[in-house]
Amino acid sequence: MIGVDVKTVREALVASVTGINLSDPLSKSQAGFMRQLWSEFPILYFPKQSLEPTNLRRFGEVFGRPEPEPPMNEIYLQEGEDVISYVGNIHPDGTPYPWGNERATSWHTDQSYIKTPVSAGILHCLQIPDAGGGTMFCNMYAAFDSLSVDMKYKIKNLRALHCYSSGPGGSSGPPLDRDKHGEWPIVLHPIVRTHPLSGRTAIYVNSIHTFDIEGVEGEEAQTLLSVLIDHATEDRFVYYHPWEVGDVILWDQRCLMHKSAADYPTDQTRLLMRVKIAGDAPF
Repeated sequence: MIGVDVKTVREALVASVTGINLSDPLSKSQAGFMRQLWSEFPILYFPKQSLEPTNLRRFGEVFGRPEPEPPMNEIYLQEGEDVISYVGNIHPDGTPYPWGNERATSWHTDQSYIKTPVSAGILHCLQIPDAGGGTMFCNMYAAFDSLSVDMKYKIKNLRALHCYSSGPGGSSGPPLDRDKHGEWPIVLHPIVRTHPLSGRTAIYVNSIHTFDIEGVEGEEAQTLLSVLIDHATEDRFVYYHPWEVGDVILWDQRCLMHKSAADYPTDQTRLLMRVKIAGDAPF
């Protein structure tokens, strides 16, 4: 596209996009270009942006309907918004957020505990520590492709159980208060997920919300989940993004896991603005 520069950061995984101002509405052709590019690179990285909450919401709408935050996340919301929230160790008003340095430090996909998990996440970096503070992503397409034939056969028809913060990494965030947040029932999703647009298959389990496997007895189920997550998070599948103020990252939650790297001085500020995009039931 004229004026837009796309560079591959990681083959078939990450591309940087410059020459476009996301604070302006995208034209129909620009929006189509971005959706096509995203089908080729599950992570798109846009440096040197300066977005207000309304800008981030509008950019998210290029890729689908913004997903309202669940009640557990209402404390992170932008005032007057139901879809724009913040990730970090301070609240938007500058007051400390005590769980901020621990939140989301285990591998996960957002809201896999609902029947129609989100399809995408978008983060915009507002403040970052002097060192570290990055976010890590792992490629669940590549992780599935590299499994042995026997393992692919073993898991192809299995379904995993997901529930809010019920997995082994579920302690990396504030606990559910059922009186305030309501009941969140267990949902079942296929361990091998087919992407609805690319048609490719990916492993779909995570450390925070996945806690068991249907029809597999206790210890064997836990061992299998650990093997799959350990495999998917090997260095060869992982991309570390070193944030700079102004960065925007869009990532596909149907074929990636992510987590905070938790590699920064915890007395320094880390703050990112976020919107998530609604998705469909995994199949």
